[in-house]
Amino acid sequence: MRGKIVVGLIGLLALVGLIANLWFVNTRSSADQRFNLKRQHITKNTAPTLLLPERVGDFTRQSITAIEANASGDLEGSATYADTDGKQIMLSVRKPARGAPNLEALTNGQYRLHKDAQFPFGYSEAYGPAFVWLNGDWVVGASTAQATSDELLQFANAYPF
Repeated sequence: MRGKIVVGLIGLLALVGLIANLWFVNTRSSADQRFNLKRQHITKNTAPTLLLPERVGDFTRQSITAIEANASGDLEGSATYADTDGKQIMLSVRKPARGAPNLEALTNGQYRLHKDAQFPFGYSEAYGPAFVWLNGDWVVGASTAQATSDELLQFANAYPF
């Protein structure tokens, strides 16, 4: 009888441990809480061609609008990337002629802001998942209408800047 109780308790503890592990593995914090802040700084010596690379992690560039000055003197460019399933993510970079803008002005109240981060950033799911962050004088944005927030996060975290 005593052996059955011990075996039963061990089985019960194993079941509780399994449930706790499944909960821990499958419960994730929101995407903005997992945004990677370990990025390279964009300096004056950073070549603009590096800002829209051929590959970002598992994502391959499908199209590009080269970084050029617009009518107001801002430098801007963008590229569309796709994963192996063809889900597209848009990456945009912009260097305003008058220096880096205020993060709040960029996001129009639609983003959850993290202004005190090393690279101030915002995250939104208002029109599909989107990130926007400041790196030096540059504004970087990543958004998608096709991929999940986790896929966008994977892309944003693989982007070096």
